[in-house]
Amino acid sequence: EPAQKPHVKSIEHHLEKIKMNIQIPRAGWPTVVDQISQDNQNRLVKVEFLSSNQHAEPLADEIPFLALDFDPQREGKILVSIGKENNGLTTHVIDAPEALWLERMEDGTAVALEIIAEEEKIIVSFLA
Repeated sequence: EPAQKPHVKSIEHHLEKIKMNIQIPRAGWPTVVDQISQDNQNRLVKVEFLSSNQHAEPLADEIPFLALDFDPQREGKILVSIGKENNGLTTHVIDAPEALWLERMEDGTAVALEIIAEEEKIIVSFLA
């Protein structure tokens, strides 16, 4: 029986990028949304809206990501701003968000954001 080459497995492991999906606890939302805004400004995104019947409606595709904001007043709001500040800025508002999920690579690079409210869900996918 030939001896196994232990290093082969570790090389394969590095080639295969591992994605992690993390639910952000509400107490961490202010910090995380600031961090996402700083790290991902001007990356191109696709924004999709899913209503309670799971019908996906594209809101934007290949638009620069500008910022993510959290307004804690009352039930709270999460605001997703895309486009350019002086030209074609669009802000999507999610009222009373219940959950915030971040999909990211092992190195911390954001892949996608999912903002879930009672009747809707918005998915922001980072394209590049």
